[in-house]
Amino acid sequence: MSTKTLKEEHRDRISEAAAAIADWPALWRDLLKLHVAGADGRCRGCLSAVRMAPRSPCHIAAMASHAAVIFQERALRN
Repeated sequence: MSTKTLKEEHRDRISEAAAAIADWPALWRDLLKLHVAGADGRCRGCLSAVRMAPRSPCHIAAMASHAAVIFQERALRN
């Protein structure tokens, strides 16, 4: 049985996804361009006909931002 909270597990999954896309800068840069706050503070990239967009930064923006950090850290090591 895991002792992690749901929020911790979610953060871990975002980190894992970020690590997976970190070597594709064109991908995470495009995601960062799309998933930005609109005038109402909600993500403009998370469009849905059935529910409101999440507050910015959305999970996709958080993942892409983390991927950018990982990419920069890897570049510094090489």
